[in-house]
Amino acid sequence: MIAKDLRRLSKLYVKVLALHLPPPHTEYMAEAMLFISGSAGCMKQRQLVDFMEVDRRSLMPMLKELLDIGYLLATEDPECRNEYLFSLAENGKKVMPQIHEAVSAAEKIIEEKLGESRLSLFKKEMVQIEVSLKSKLLGYEFKKP
Repeated sequence: MIAKDLRRLSKLYVKVLALHLPPPHTEYMAEAMLFISGSAGCMKQRQLVDFMEVDRRSLMPMLKELLDIGYLLATEDPECRNEYLFSLAENGKKVMPQIHEAVSAAEKIIEEKLGESRLSLFKKEMVQIEVSLKSKLLGYEFKKP
């Protein structure tokens, strides 16, 4: 089953990242912080939910430790009072070089095995799979029981 393979591959990749990341080694640390750092200042909660493919209620528990240790800031969105705006705190900005290095180190391990051209092709194929799957889910919202 491809879902099992993708999930396991993702878990292994995150473990390799964790070897190079500052604590905490949460599963979503690098992903969330890289996405937020790429925004111009603040990231809307809805954007982060959509990017991370999680439901709204799951996001805050995922980010709680990053908020608690001062890597991220969450402020009330003035346009929508039950939503938040996320940004990197000063401590979060300080660890971004380590996060970039961790991603580079993990990708280097993969590239050593696949080679640059096959890794590039793999990334392109993953984007195609994502686009294909998302096109089938337009308007669908996963609801937790």
